[in-house]
Amino acid sequence: MIPVAEFKQFAEQQPAFKVLKPWWDVTQDKIICLPSHEPRENLSEAPCQQLLPRGVSEHMGDLRELSGLRNNLDLQQYSFINQLCYETALHWYAKYFPYLVVIHTLIFMVCTSFWFKFPSTSSKIEHFISILGKCFDSPWTTRALSEVSGENHKNPAAARRAMVTMAAAAAGPGKAGEGEKEKVLAEPEKVVTEPPAVTLLDKKEGEQAKALFEKVKKFRMHVEEGDILYTMYIRQTVLKVCKFLAILVYNLVYVGKISFLVACRVETSEVTGYASFCCNHTKAHLFSKLAFCYISFVCVYGITCFYTLCWLFHRPLKEYSFRSVREETGMGDIPDVKNDFAFMLHLIDQYDSLYSKRFAVFLSEIFLRDHLKVIRVKCEELREVPLWRLSLHNDGARLLALNSLKKLVVLRELELHCRKLVTLRLWHNQIAYVPEHVRKLRGLEQLYLSHNKLETLPTQLGMCSGLRLLDISHNGLHSLPAELGLLQNLQHLALSYNALELLPDELFFCRKLRTLLLGYNQLSQLSPQVGALRALSRLELKGNRLEALPEELGNCGGLKKSGLLVEDTLYEGLPAEVRDRMEVE
Repeated sequence: MIPVAEFKQFAEQQPAFKVLKPWWDVTQDKIICLPSHEPRENLSEAPCQQLLPRGVSEHMGDLRELSGLRNNLDLQQYSFINQLCYETALHWYAKYFPYLVVIHTLIFMVCTSFWFKFPSTSSKIEHFISILGKCFDSPWTTRALSEVSGENHKNPAAARRAMVTMAAAAAGPGKAGEGEKEKVLAEPEKVVTEPPAVTLLDKKEGEQAKALFEKVKKFRMHVEEGDILYTMYIRQTVLKVCKFLAILVYNLVYVGKISFLVACRVETSEVTGYASFCCNHTKAHLFSKLAFCYISFVCVYGITCFYTLCWLFHRPLKEYSFRSVREETGMGDIPDVKNDFAFMLHLIDQYDSLYSKRFAVFLSEIFLRDHLKVIRVKCEELREVPLWRLSLHNDGARLLALNSLKKLVVLRELELHCRKLVTLRLWHNQIAYVPEHVRKLRGLEQLYLSHNKLETLPTQLGMCSGLRLLDISHNGLHSLPAELGLLQNLQHLALSYNALELLPDELFFCRKLRTLLLGYNQLSQLSPQVGALRALSRLELKGNRLEALPEELGNCGGLKKSGLLVEDTLYEGLPAEVRDRMEVE
């Protein structure tokens, strides 16, 4: 059997064995207290330096031997005194300094990364970084920076040979544009076989680039609507600056409170025989050095916060100009951006300005014009749709369909080089004028231009000798060119709902005219030349300022009462023989 005395050694711990305690036990000894040899009533007048044993050179008579009470509770009573003095005598800054460092660090981390986690801002940031990375890694962007500025100036003929070109432009063409159009139209009508131009992208890459163009445009329109990112970043920076000032002030004030020796008075004289103790704060030396290091690091961080704050208020970060990029690349139509989109580009410039330079290519409408054949853009409101200019260079080939043109509701300018075009319907748009090169459409037979914004017609329209139907109703025409009389094959002419005050006599040279719609204008008289239209079978004159109808209407053999749309009073004003002739079926 094992004797009971063998177990006593596990219960008794020798003080010398303390050196074998692991580090996680040693760290629990936060403060160690010893009784003072000269206790006084006012402890503040008895610092620990005076409570230490005196030198041996002192007179032995001045020494007074003190003995505490023996109660065999040395370990327990001094552990109690250590903990009590740690809680009551030690300054709070010395006790909680490590925890304060952790808390302040966490607050700084939250302030810095809050906008990366907040839903309204994190989604925009993630989307922007994703698009920016795709634009930066795209080979199309890299080639465009070197080729767009070179090819557009050195080889303009190649640009004119493009099959379909779409570009955002102003409604009125410039002088240079007019000269280029005349040069293209002056080319002879022949099919020239040329080797195909080398394309920048294959089909798959082209589709990816088109999708990226559309994504950039939609993202820009969405982000430019607000400034939540800019506001959130300012609030974060201001909060970090205020936090830095508070940390700096109270650390400088209380760093001196970290003391190696701490005087403590505990009313335990009945238990231990002592009431005054001198305590040693074991981590005071380490904490004091860490405190100064922490203040130094916080100062460096605070300087960066102040710099960021000055940068935010010193520069107009809600506006971003691509002027330098436009000068370098030659792409003069890269638009300037604003609000959160501009702010994110400013932040990217602080990292690497090359990102924004390559990203600018996808904002350029010149690049879109020269390399994009098909683009599908969805606009929520009509005001968001740009004023597009559509140019069709068919080069002698037969144009099969133009059905998609009816969807271009804001088309302001149309260039047609389709010499074999027969029917052209451009109704219900906002076309402001018809270009002069319409004269090249010699084979055109039907032209619908109703419900537009036309105020004048080009004189070259009379050179479309094959035209049989011309509908220009619901516009703002004030006069007609005399050259319309050259349309000898014209059979249907609709001019209703305009502002016409007078018709040119040359209009009645169109002998084959069968339908003439002149209703709801401002005509005050009808020329007697109308009698020359022998084939006329339908004439609309309602809604004008006519006081009488010319009796020459009786010469229009094909015109009957059912085909004459006019007020009853005007009809009754015609001579009786004219009315009788019209009423005869």
